[in-house]
Amino acid sequence: MDSNAGAEDTKRSRNALRDPLVRALLSELSAKLAKLAKTGSGSRIDLGRLPLPAGGLSAVRGVLGKGQIEATFKGVGSCVFTETALAGVWWVQQYNTADDLVGEFIEIAYVPELLKCDRAEVDAASKDLELKIAEGGV
Repeated sequence: MDSNAGAEDTKRSRNALRDPLVRALLSELSAKLAKLAKTGSGSRIDLGRLPLPAGGLSAVRGVLGKGQIEATFKGVGSCVFTETALAGVWWVQQYNTADDLVGEFIEIAYVPELLKCDRAEVDAASKDLELKIAEGGV
């Protein structure tokens, strides 16, 4: 990227932070984060459904910052979960099998839902490990 393009992106992001839709998104995110802290109830915001201005997503990402954790779930396509600098706020990107970005979300949760183990899966894994130990396979 040349310096002019970088400067343009920075200017667009700065201007986007003044946009009422970007500010409303950040306010909604703040309220949902407070709800998570108070009740433990998470939520998700579908960024693809929001009419954000040019530079809006970049501006929001700049405000949220980047945390230390990134996880990828691979199934049909993939889903990348990136922790933001704000605990409980995750940037989620979904890709199809051709690696095209098909969805972008902000998930407000202690741990993103798709990354949580199902209780039945954990129970089956526990039994499987017990069986391997009993059979001497470990």
